[in-house]
Amino acid sequence: AGAMPSCLATQVSTLVVLFSILAGVAAGVFLRYAGGWTQEQIIWFSLPGELFMRLLTCLSMPLVLPKLVSAIGSMDPTTGGRILFKVLLFYGILNIIIETTGILVFFAINSTEAIEEKTNTTGAIETSLPLSYAVHDLLFNLVPENIFTAPFLRYQTVPTETNNTLSYHGNHVEHTNILGLVAAATALGVTIAHVGEEASSILQFFTSMSLLTSLMMEVVIKWMCPLGLASLVATQIVTVKDPSKSLGHLTKFVVTMLAGNLLLPLFILPLIYLTITQSNPVKFFGQMGEALLVNFGTASSISTFPVTLRCLTEKNKMDHKESSLVLSLGVLINICSYPMIAVLYVAEQEGRGLTTTQIMMTMLILTTIAYGTSGIPQDSFMTVLLVCGMHGIPTTMLTHVLAVDWMLDRVDGFCKVLTDATAVGVICTREAEDTAGEEGDGIMF
Repeated sequence: AGAMPSCLATQVSTLVVLFSILAGVAAGVFLRYAGGWTQEQIIWFSLPGELFMRLLTCLSMPLVLPKLVSAIGSMDPTTGGRILFKVLLFYGILNIIIETTGILVFFAINSTEAIEEKTNTTGAIETSLPLSYAVHDLLFNLVPENIFTAPFLRYQTVPTETNNTLSYHGNHVEHTNILGLVAAATALGVTIAHVGEEASSILQFFTSMSLLTSLMMEVVIKWMCPLGLASLVATQIVTVKDPSKSLGHLTKFVVTMLAGNLLLPLFILPLIYLTITQSNPVKFFGQMGEALLVNFGTASSISTFPVTLRCLTEKNKMDHKESSLVLSLGVLINICSYPMIAVLYVAEQEGRGLTTTQIMMTMLILTTIAYGTSGIPQDSFMTVLLVCGMHGIPTTMLTHVLAVDWMLDRVDGFCKVLTDATAVGVICTREAEDTAGEEGDGIMF
């Protein structure tokens, strides 16, 4: 009963988003066919949407980085240290698999556009950057020489051609070094967790900052989203050159996202569960039906925690203590198929297709910040916004992602609940086997 108000509130916010999108579509169609709009006039009805996106961009970094520090710093390595390591390893490897699958699905479905994009872009010289320089840039950004300039400057090697001779020069460019900031936040969180009680005041500072920015984000989403989203959708319809082509791209994006996400519960998770536990995954996942229904209403794996735990312990007969520990850690970690595919889509639509080096860097960043972004408002969309800023990708086409975020968030939540359940099933099974093996060794000696 206690979860009912939260569920109803979530449904109201979802209906508001849907209404905003429909209002934006209606206004956009009307304004487009009214015709005769000048650039100066378009600015007026695009202003609320642009302000909304600027507010989201402004709060993205202060929201994600303190949350990452507080999430990692709150982990107690002395309590269930072995289980903690297994949880972090499981989600880290799984996220890399998910991201790789998402990339393959994206290029399989969007292969024609991707090839045309690479042919038409002027960044051909950038793609010829040798592996040594690409790794050099990656490591230099991972370890910024001045952490206080990392929010504004990023190291980049630029190829230049002089008298048919290609040379490479490294310099700092005006782009946020997200990789360095994430590395610094992760290192700080690990250090806080290691120091323990003596660093509690620092941990409290970052926890409070995370709470404050989350509340600010909730206010922005609650009060600015309806008008801002309607403005963004209407502006896109008015200014787009070919509406049918744009709608086709959006449809292909949704199909790509669904394919990339649903590969996880349909193939990857059952295969992992079957391989490690030697048990029937269909029966195991079938017992999670109640948790999946609740998650569809709340769109939050954290809110679904009690129901998920009950399904695991009462229906799947998992150990309550170990299940509670694994699940309490697992719900704090995101899965990264949605952000990975969304970044590739936005980059392609903006004519800024990512290079192999940029894709690798994106995978590294998404895998790292997945440990701390769960629970923040619009967590997947905010991650996409952050990574687009890192690569200097314009955020105009993020309107498409935001318009279907409510639907993709529920698909993502469906996958997240089953991922958490698989983590509990796999880790608790392995833990029981390890404990039995240790007891057997103790009896022998």
